[in-house]
Amino acid sequence: MKTNITIGIPVYNQKIEYLKECLHSIVKQSTTPHEVLILDDGSENSYEVQRLTEEYETKYIYQENQGIGSARNAIAKNATGTYLAYLSSDDAYAKNFLEECIPFLDENTATYVDVTYTNESGISTNIFKAPEATKENVIKWALQKNMFINFSGVILPRQIFSRVQFVNELRKGEDLIFLLDTIVAELEWLRG
Repeated sequence: MKTNITIGIPVYNQKIEYLKECLHSIVKQSTTPHEVLILDDGSENSYEVQRLTEEYETKYIYQENQGIGSARNAIAKNATGTYLAYLSSDDAYAKNFLEECIPFLDENTATYVDVTYTNESGISTNIFKAPEATKENVIKWALQKNMFINFSGVILPRQIFSRVQFVNELRKGEDLIFLLDTIVAELEWLRG
C-alpha cells in the first residue's frame, strides 16, 4: 500500500551509518511513502550522502549551508505529497509507523505519536509520552520543557506551509517555533 506522505530528511554532516539506518527504517515500512526527500544542507560528506540516496532511490536536494530552518522549508517547497513527515537523519521509524498514522490523517490536522528512545543496540531506554495537544498543554510544555513532542513523530498536512514557515535563520529550536506558529494559525493537533 502506498500513502500520500512525503518523508523529508534534513541532513548536515550526519554520520553515514545513522543516515543509512534512517533510510533502512523507511524501506522496511509496512506502507510505502509517496516519496522520500533528502535535503543536504551543505554537508562536508555530500558525496557519501548523495551516493546513499541513490542506493535507497530517494530524491536528493543540495543547498549551501543555510541552517535547519531553511532546510525544512526547502523540503516543504519540494514535497509533492498531501502530508509531510520530517525524520531526523539520526532517527528511525518503527516498521508500522506510517500504517498506524494513516487512519488519523486529515488535511486540517497534524498527527503525532509517542516516541521510544533506544541505545545504539536498539534497546529501549525511554519512552516519551506526549501530552494531549491542547493549546494550554502545548504552551505549558513549551515553556517548561522546550518541546511537547518529538518532531520525527509528526505528520503535517502540507497545506499548512501556505500559512506557516520555519524561521530560516534559526539553527536550533526551529521545530518548537514552527509548532507554536501552527497553533497560532489554528491547525488542529491529533494524537495518533
